[in-house]
Amino acid sequence: MLLFLLIAGGAIGLLVMEGYTRPYRDRAAGYDLERINDLEIPSIILDRNGREIGRIFVQNRSVISIDRVPEIFKAALRAGEDQRFDSHDGVDYIGIGRAFYLNWKAGETTQGASTITQQLARNAYDLEGERRKRGESGMQRKIVEAFLARRIEKRYRKPQIMEFYLNRIYFGSGYYGIRSASLGYFGKEPEELNALESAAIVGCIKNPTNLSPLNNPEANRKSRNLVLGRMREAGVISRADLTSLKTAPLPLHPRPLRRGTSHLYERIAESIARELGEDALAAGGFTIHTTILKEAQEAAENSLLESLARAESRPGYTRQRHDEYRKESGKPPEYLQGAVLMTDHVT
Repeated sequence: MLLFLLIAGGAIGLLVMEGYTRPYRDRAAGYDLERINDLEIPSIILDRNGREIGRIFVQNRSVISIDRVPEIFKAALRAGEDQRFDSHDGVDYIGIGRAFYLNWKAGETTQGASTITQQLARNAYDLEGERRKRGESGMQRKIVEAFLARRIEKRYRKPQIMEFYLNRIYFGSGYYGIRSASLGYFGKEPEELNALESAAIVGCIKNPTNLSPLNNPEANRKSRNLVLGRMREAGVISRADLTSLKTAPLPLHPRPLRRGTSHLYERIAESIARELGEDALAAGGFTIHTTILKEAQEAAENSLLESLARAESRPGYTRQRHDEYRKESGKPPEYLQGAVLMTDHVT
């Protein structure tokens, strides 16, 4: 009799759970998986008369193949973000149980259990933004996220999922994607990353702005040491490696961001990032209305460039010329610069 009651109770519980989660499963089924790697929509800039004068792209994102990501970085990513990435179906049930226990023990939320695939689903389809629009709870968003992650796992292979993830996510300081972060923080291609650098980049993921080695070196040191500790637990590095890497200095060679070819675009992009955040800027899709008059802006830029070119062509000019500067060098420009001030005498 007791066994019958237990079975009946379990069946009723499953039916209730099925009924509760069905709307979220149906919603997850509605996302177009073909769009999972759509990375950016430009924001259009309009002048005061509604005419397009430019577009903003997050140019500090560069898509690469997973084959260009070194094994040490992949190992650091698994250790830091998703230890069972290779075996789960999109949702790490063991990790969920562990996080639940540790959070209960601590009396607060100290652990998360989102897999790489769940994070990809959340970022690719802006599930957090949708949650806010619907006025839902974080738990409701996580249910949709879990069902969507399982769909992604059924459609794509693990290396593809990791590639989508690494090309998309934000690593802090304006760097989106693994190549941008590698070049931005260390001035090197991803293939050249070592264990310390890999741990430093992975250590940014949980809170990119606050854990960036440029913004907060000490916080990044603590975060990357946690990643290194997990790499040791996974057998990726030795105990001796862990000891030396935890105290090793992190050499940074930051490169400037590249968002546009005009100072005007830079100023507008900075304004959006300041008001709405870097994530909003990366997502794009804005129509930006300005007080700029297209003809006046073009005339001012052309006049300034012509005047600077004349100054650079004078005999005896020895400074760096504008056409000699390469942004990729990461060095501050030394060429002659200027500004234009315009006044409207009519108004």
